[in-house]
Amino acid sequence: MPDLSRLGELYSGWATPEVRQALDSVQDMSKKMVNSIERNIAPPEHTRGNPVKRPER
Repeated sequence: MPDLSRLGELYSGWATPEVRQALDSVQDMSKKMVNSIERNIAPPEHTRGNPVKRPER
């Protein structure tokens, strides 16, 4: 887990709506990254559950 113990210091002097907007942006980017990773490691839809047919020798 990330260390958020000094998060308050990072945003000191910011108005509450500004902090909210900044943290929402971080959260949105994190979701996009996770979705991208999941898409890249998951097999394509058309191959899920279907074994790969290999030519017989």
